[in-house]
Amino acid sequence: MRRRCLALLLLGSACAHPRADSVDPASNDAGRAAVMQADRDYAAATAARRLDGWMSFLAADMVKAPWSGTFVKGLAEIRKQDAGIFADTTRMLEWAPTDGGVYTDGRYGYTKGRYEMVQHAGGARTVLGRGSYLTVWRHDPEGWRVVLDTGVPDSRQ
Repeated sequence: MRRRCLALLLLGSACAHPRADSVDPASNDAGRAAVMQADRDYAAATAARRLDGWMSFLAADMVKAPWSGTFVKGLAEIRKQDAGIFADTTRMLEWAPTDGGVYTDGRYGYTKGRYEMVQHAGGARTVLGRGSYLTVWRHDPEGWRVVLDTGVPDSRQ
């Protein structure tokens, strides 16, 4: 009886945690490309629809980790905090991923990159601030959704 329980425990453990070396590198490359494209789509949705585009890629259980201050949890709180970023229609948060990856289970991934807060006024584009960001993604039935987002301005690096 004890041997059977041990065998079932080991079998269950082996099925629950796939080995990293069993991942097909081609599918990992495809995952990386997919999560980086999701980040680019997120930036495009934000540029087109501002706060609503920004919110459309967030998971319901998303956490925002600002470089200073406290964590912000949940869509209602994030919308309330981030509304100010999008209130001035001459300003826009712009970003692009420089790297990314997907974990072996294929469900979670990350992107990192550079962002700028820019002001468009009188035909001029003025950079108000720059920095680096890290976004953690989860693949849900609706597609890739942001579960954690953080960034740090260049002045703090």
